[in-house]
Amino acid sequence: MKTSFIVSSLAAALGASAQLVTFSVVDERNNNLGTLNNIHAGAGFNFYYVGVFDQVLQYNIADSGDATLTNPASDYPFNVGNFEGRFAVGPAVTPAKLEIAENALGVTSIQNWNFWACYDTHDTYNYSASNRNILLTEKDNMTPPGSNCLPVNINVLNV
Repeated sequence: MKTSFIVSSLAAALGASAQLVTFSVVDERNNNLGTLNNIHAGAGFNFYYVGVFDQVLQYNIADSGDATLTNPASDYPFNVGNFEGRFAVGPAVTPAKLEIAENALGVTSIQNWNFWACYDTHDTYNYSASNRNILLTEKDNMTPPGSNCLPVNINVLNV
């Protein structure tokens, strides 16, 4: 299975059965735009944005490829994945089996979808009026999901 192989190979290279990582957002030239932050968007889910706060979150990626964010206050794992075309986290989010591999620039990144950092996405609390919301399109769809979107990569950094 490709996903498990990619994640397991990366975990094996780290000498662990699972890995603890952080995510950063970069443009197409690998220029760092900021950390990947999440903000409350509704009952059971948060949407991801580019560097709204000085928030460094740690994720556990199991050999299966499932990614979870652990809440430091309770150690309760929250699922990471696609929630209605947005990169999201929370108990209401179906966990994605993240495909993690080197991208065209030789940097380890999430490969499941095309990622877009967008303003004015009509998000729940209108945070995207001043902060870039992370939206997704399928790999074969390079059409931006909005008129004010920048294509980005989500890099995976070892902790």
